Amino acid sequence: SIQDSIKDIENNQERIENKLDSLVNQTVELPEYIRETHSQLEDIKNDLTNDEVITASSWKDIAKFKTVK
Repeated sequence: SIQDSIKDIENNQERIENKLDSLVNQTVELPEYIRETHSQLEDIKNDLTNDEVITASSWKDIAKFKTVK
């Protein structure tokens, strides 16, 4: 019947609105997620830089020890 069809359309519209609301909420949260991820990547980059410095120093020490023999 027409009433059933209208009810189906209304139900579908409500489901679409709920999905749209969810999408809007995710979009609102996205910039914060990007900032957090960028910050974490910067921390990893800094850690790797420190590791490279420490490794270089270790190789320098190893070279010194080899020359002492």
